[in-house]
Amino acid sequence: MLAPALLALLLPALQPPDVSAQSGYRLTVIEPNGGSPLSESYCTDISDWGRVVGGTLEAGVAQTFEWTASAGLRLLPGYLPVPRTNNVGDMIVARGYPGVIYLADGTTIQIPPLNGAGDTALYDLNDALTAVGWANNSGTSSGILVWDPVNGSRSIFIPAASSLDRVNAGHTAVGNSRPTSGSSDGFVVDLQTGAWSSFNDLLGGPWSEAVDVNELGMVVGTASHGSAHEAFVWHPVTGFTFLPGLEGGSTLYVRPKAIDNAGRVVGSALTGANENRAFLWDPAAGMVDLNDLFDTGGYQMTEATDISETGVIIGRGFYGAVWGPNWGFILEPPAPWTDLGYALAGSSGFPSMTGAGSLLAGTTLTLSLANARSDAQGSWIIGFAPLLRPFHGGTLVPRADHRIPFRTDVSGRAQFVEAGLPPLPSGFRIFAQAWLYDPAAIQGAAASNALLATAGP
Repeated sequence: MLAPALLALLLPALQPPDVSAQSGYRLTVIEPNGGSPLSESYCTDISDWGRVVGGTLEAGVAQTFEWTASAGLRLLPGYLPVPRTNNVGDMIVARGYPGVIYLADGTTIQIPPLNGAGDTALYDLNDALTAVGWANNSGTSSGILVWDPVNGSRSIFIPAASSLDRVNAGHTAVGNSRPTSGSSDGFVVDLQTGAWSSFNDLLGGPWSEAVDVNELGMVVGTASHGSAHEAFVWHPVTGFTFLPGLEGGSTLYVRPKAIDNAGRVVGSALTGANENRAFLWDPAAGMVDLNDLFDTGGYQMTEATDISETGVIIGRGFYGAVWGPNWGFILEPPAPWTDLGYALAGSSGFPSMTGAGSLLAGTTLTLSLANARSDAQGSWIIGFAPLLRPFHGGTLVPRADHRIPFRTDVSGRAQFVEAGLPPLPSGFRIFAQAWLYDPAAIQGAAASNALLATAGP
């Protein structure tokens, strides 16, 4: 196992490259059918693993779509305005009346009101079908709505709060109390115990707004406290981190929209040049304008609205130098894994190695070896620079910073798993190759192809 301390020793010596010079990003702009000057499109949600849902409006005709990297764009039957999705394909219409869950199998669940009468609206749902939102009692009063398949509709009392906006898999939700016009007090609540915390109280300020919560219970939002108005990330253990302005812009105009499990935040911000730009904030790399990452071909990303666990960002923007109709975008980061080749054949042919993982902080890196000699001893060779030295009739690609022994199973397979990666600077490189004893190989050793994993910004 590569202990975080070992990686940490190497990080200070590595200078991350200028992200504006990086390539490999893939920008998909959702062009409505026909592409008339007044047509619009929008991406409203993305699952943890990259399924995007949204809608298009063309010549007065509205349609709902889904998008994945493997299948591209697909129009869905019917029309769901402002769809949101979980990781298993269930959807809701955010803030639509009445509250309905559209299950992946084509059936629906209509959410009953709290006391048998009134309206309901859903704002979010998780994979266990716990849904949160708003309900009223025959128009007389409004309150928080929580629904799940076991307990049905229920409410949690938080003063002046009438809805919950987001919920995670651990049944932690966020919302905002608005006791008077123009006021706001963001809060985080445990749906199972009802315990909640006010961000106005935590910060000692007059105004706050909670926007999103990740699976670790980290909340992103904005707040006025002291003499500052700033976007924040709150961790239940370590407390608050405040986001800077973008490219000389004021922190007053940083508007976060979502946070992933690595603590990365996306949203929109006004720059010092008074330009509205979509941003990505990373705990290690800081704040970056998404438009600076690559040549966008004249498309301006003005707002990022969500980010997946694989680093795919969705949002909206327009083409041209002046403001035009909004078209949704999907921004895929550079693929972290590159196959460098250099496999050396053994008794089963060429051993094959694949890599998986985004290299984001807190995630897991996995190396999988196949087509190798069964029940053979070998080593994972992992380094932070290339070596490319002749070795046993082949080429040892990584510098041998780490040599980790393994034994293949009866199928000639082995796996290396490194969980809980530390924050890696943009451009950080990991080289990996598997070598194993094989008497059928040219000099008694076989090798897999080498892989290069590169951390993104």
